Amino acid sequence: MGMDAVLVGARKKVTPSPSEQEDARLAVAAVAGVAEKVCPKRWTLAGSYLRDTWMPHKKEFDLFLLFPETLSREALEKKGLETAKRVVKKLKGKAVVAYAEHPYVRAVIRGYSVDIVPCYAVK
Repeated sequence: MGMDAVLVGARKKVTPSPSEQEDARLAVAAVAGVAEKVCPKRWTLAGSYLRDTWMPHKKEFDLFLLFPETLSREALEKKGLETAKRVVKKLKGKAVVAYAEHPYVRAVIRGYSVDIVPCYAVK
């Protein structure tokens, strides 16, 4: 087997099919649409999906909820988790609170793992 054949085979394994791409686009659009309703202009998407480096078997992306820097840490956590849970509920997803440097919501929405992370909107 030549190098070209290996590269073609590898590309097939790591490149989402057109139907997988459409499925992901719809899931991301649904989450973005609800985020805009729940917290207008105070969110952003992130992760490999946005960089177009995602793989078919890794159905995940991140939603960051942006809060003013003047908000206390305690209020950021409380309001952030409340807002994240509202997004998940409106999409009929399942959510659990997870922890990194601070708590965030890890959800499954339309078969995708979505981390919804409250953060400060810094420049």
